[in-house]
Amino acid sequence: MADKDRVDRDLADAGWEPDGTFSDHLAIGESGDLCILVHRSTWETDVPTYELYDVGRHVSYWVHEIPTPERAGRAVRGARGALRGGVSVSTIVAR
Repeated sequence: MADKDRVDRDLADAGWEPDGTFSDHLAIGESGDLCILVHRSTWETDVPTYELYDVGRHVSYWVHEIPTPERAGRAVRGARGALRGGVSVSTIVAR
């Protein structure tokens, strides 16, 4: 289990710019059009799940470790709406 400050440090260590906008519910790391979202439930579990989100393409990709922004970009660009290695990939349609 990690606390919010630890999550923010882990994001920064991996090369993300932490954003405290929704600090009570969500930790966000930003890098260009990519974000990594760490939902509060992740802070409260020993099995972390992180959502990679491409703002321009509206694509989410779920992973179990914090990647660098470069690795996240490759993962999201390869996302095609299927299950890959036990990680859910989903496309979100903007309305």
